[in-house]
Parts: sequence; structure tokens; C-alpha cells
Amino acid sequence: MTLNQTSARQAVQFARRGSKKDLGEVLSAFVEGDLRPELDMVDIRARSTFFEDFLAASVDARFSSTAGSGTATAVLTTVAGAVNGTATLKSASDDGANSANNSMVTFDQLNYKASQGGLMAEIYCAISDVSEAYFFVGFTDTISTTVEGPIFMNAAVIDSDATNACGVVYDIDATTDVFTVGGVKADADTDPLLSSVTPADNTYFRVRVEVDADGAVTGYINGAKIGTVANAVTTSTALTPCFVIGNRSANQVVLTVDYFAVSQNR
Repeated sequence: MTLNQTSARQAVQFARRGSKKDLGEVLSAFVEGDLRPELDMVDIRARSTFFEDFLAASVDARFSSTAGSGTATAVLTTVAGAVNGTATLKSASDDGANSANNSMVTFDQLNYKASQGGLMAEIYCAISDVSEAYFFVGFTDTISTTVEGPIFMNAAVIDSDATNACGVVYDIDATTDVFTVGGVKADADTDPLLSSVTPADNTYFRVRVEVDADGAVTGYINGAKIGTVANAVTTSTALTPCFVIGNRSANQVVLTVDYFAVSQNR
């Protein structure tokens, strides 16, 4: 038996008026259901995990952060004395190609594959100007020293600089400016899966990307599932976690990141 959070709460309320056996069955079903990925994530025997809260004076050395060639771009930089720790990543202030406009963060190695199973990347962040922004979080096949837009929107379709990448994208070059799930598999772009959610200026949001062993990508916004896109990435291709900020006109966009978390099955 698998319960979602709402039905579990209702069942627990009923079980509290019943026997300990009833309550035990409810809790067992809940743990076997929706909590299982979270429990696995913190089990170091089952998961390879990374969590960065940006509490140090500088960013973790395992990050590869590269600013595009445009004017006023800036690499990932911690904010001194920020409560709970934050870091900023800045786009260009003039307008050019993705390699100029974007600033990109990955790890400095390609340590992840969809075939490993259980890939997850989650970011809690805010965008300074959503009316000018390009944003991506997920997994890609290129370390940030090559600045690009792993996937991005071209009107109503997904386009890509990467050969293999998948995740959640927000791009004001889209026909509909909402968080969108998709990928590129061996240079073949998926259809976009649109949410109904648009970010607001300087307002924190949480994006979670999950990739299964078959290469399907699932996106979540603030805990709510957008949906799943099948065959989004080549399962055998080595990948790195990634997040990117860019601008779509001659106005700088700043991404402020509260935390970034990554995991996969061992």
C-alpha cells in the first residue's frame, strides 16, 4: 500500500482513534511510498550525495563556475554574512549569444549517468528580473568551461546547445513563459512539457529534477510535480549537475542561490 501525503494524514488521524496496529500499517505504507526517495537520499550507503548551503567564504572547490564572455557577467560568488548562506551568479548586461549572455555552474567532473539510477538535482533560488531571464537546472554533458544553454526555448519548441542534457528550463524566449521540463538525447530535442507556473522577481522558488535509469526526466516546482518526459537523455552518457542564468536583452539578470543539492544511486 502506498499513500500520498494527504491520504496519509487522513489515515493517521483515523488510526490514532484506533489500534497501534492500524497506526503501524499506516506509517509503514507512508515510508514505503512518498518518503522513500527522501530516506534514500540521506542514506550514505545507498546514495551518493552533495549539498551546498554556501556558508563558507568561497564556493566549494568541486564547482566549476564560468561566466560568459559578455559584459559584467560574474561567476558563482558567496554573499558575505548572508543568513543561512547564499551565492550569486550573474548574466551579461549586454545581449549576445548564449556563450556570452550565460553564466554557468557545473561540477568539475562528469560523475553522473542516468543508467546509475536515482539522479536528483534540487535548487532553491531567486531571479532578479524574470522578464529578461533564461534559467536552467538539471544535468548536462559539458563542464562549465564551455558556456552554453544546455536546453532552452525557441518559441514553442525546445532547442539545445548540449548533445545530452535534461532538466527544467524557464526562458522568456518561449511562446509561453513558464517552467518547462525537457531534454536533448543524442542531439534530438524532446517536446516541451509546460507547467502553469511563472516565477516572480526576487521571489525564492524550489526546482527539483529527477532522472531515472531509463533516461526519463521529471520536474517539480515548490514540491508540485510538473510531469515526466520520457527518453530525455542518453542513459550511458556521462553528465554533470548544472544550473545556468542568462539574459535575453541588454539587461543583467542575477540568480541568488540559497542551496543546491544533488544525488544518485551508488
